[in-house]
Amino acid sequence: MIWIGTFTAKGGAGLQGLERAGGSLSLVPGEARILNASFGVWSAERGIAYFDDERDVGRVSAWHRQSDTWIALGDVESGGSAPCYLSLSPDATRLAVANYGDGTLALIDLDPVTGAVKASCDQFRPQGHGFNAGSDADRQDGPHAHCAVFAQDGRAIYHVDLGLDRIFRHRVDGQEIADTQIAFEAPAGYGPRHLLFHPDGVHALLLCELAAEILLLKRQSFGFELVEAAPSAPEPSESKNRGGHLAIDAAGAI
Repeated sequence: MIWIGTFTAKGGAGLQGLERAGGSLSLVPGEARILNASFGVWSAERGIAYFDDERDVGRVSAWHRQSDTWIALGDVESGGSAPCYLSLSPDATRLAVANYGDGTLALIDLDPVTGAVKASCDQFRPQGHGFNAGSDADRQDGPHAHCAVFAQDGRAIYHVDLGLDRIFRHRVDGQEIADTQIAFEAPAGYGPRHLLFHPDGVHALLLCELAAEILLLKRQSFGFELVEAAPSAPEPSESKNRGGHLAIDAAGAI
């Protein structure tokens, strides 16, 4: 089963199901209560999915999947505006939330027994406006968090800001976001969107939406250095053919 989030304001009907049968795909009844889910993350161990609700006053919800039914486990504020990305800590005790609208990174506690969402325990929002303002004034008028991923050991969060052309690194200290550093600064106007760690443990990939490029980065102790850049689409970026997400298999193929 494939699940597709839809925006209510644009005619969406909640979370839609897409089923493969006989070599074709068909829509099946979904869950109308899961609204504006532009991103979700799955906890296979608990059978729980976490979804954002990308609205001006953002929310994050938890849903247990049981016997072809979605069971609500509650929802909380996302800690910012227009949440667009979630990641689950390796020990499944916290969510990192990237709020695109106001650029806030939020940390949300999860119930250690049920996996239900609890209140946001800390937030971070970069100071300033348009440090590296590029050619897209609307997208780079200030901070716009677009991705937040935990380090493999869960002790740090890397958060990508499309508006500021930066990757920030934060240490996770209990329930706090601490020791913020700039881990990488992309060229002005590149609009970095999605960070993906390579399975070799040495490299990472950074999808830059506004420049339509993928950057190969080499990991350092607290940051990254640029190794190589390649276009993410065959057409020039002016065509608006820009990437939104990266995935990679165990062999390292994108």
